[in-house]
Amino acid sequence: MWLIVVGVLFVSGILYYVFARSMPPIVLGITIACGAVLLFHLIRFIRDKLQDNAYYRHTVKHMSDEELDKILNEPPPWRDSTYKPMYLGPKLVSTRTVSCLEKEDEFHTAVVEYYKDDITGEVTRKVKCRGDCSHCPYGDVE
Repeated sequence: MWLIVVGVLFVSGILYYVFARSMPPIVLGITIACGAVLLFHLIRFIRDKLQDNAYYRHTVKHMSDEELDKILNEPPPWRDSTYKPMYLGPKLVSTRTVSCLEKEDEFHTAVVEYYKDDITGEVTRKVKCRGDCSHCPYGDVE
């Protein structure tokens, strides 16, 4: 937060000089001090980033291939790999296409999907009709 205030003071001092073409000594001193603080923190930030990169490069360079593969293949820490939902929905086991209605020049089909619930073992079917399936042998048509 205070770094933002220092940045605003620095930019204000620069803008004051640009528009007024002169600067009182107190404003000049505050602007130089704010610029020095910003420069110090910028250099420190860049140095820390370079040290972090050098550390990781050094660490990876001296790792065996097995250790590196293990690290690259593990899930990221923000993803909990042990999470399993409490209720898993039924899984699609098989599908079948059946003919519903055959007239002289019309042909209607329906897709029958069979789902199996892992918890109860119950098998259910869902019928999705294509076209007019008023005479479908499977009564429960979506």
